[in-house]
Amino acid sequence: MRALPDGAQKAAETKSMIDRLRTFIGYREHPKFVMICRYFHYKRAMLAEADRLVEAGVLRDREDIFYLRFDELPQGRAHR
Repeated sequence: MRALPDGAQKAAETKSMIDRLRTFIGYREHPKFVMICRYFHYKRAMLAEADRLVEAGVLRDREDIFYLRFDELPQGRAHR
């Protein structure tokens, strides 16, 4: 690239663009990472609630909570 007319300037611009790309390339993955982390916290909270429901005799197995809709879960603290 340096052998072309204005090659030194073009090489400097290209290096600058590559550096900028390398700086921001991870930001594309960040929203996905945040979403997966949030789902992990949701799953952990659901399993904790499932453990309480199993102890109360509402569910037979803690994994059964994944087959319920939100409106099917017991409301309030009566089951605790």
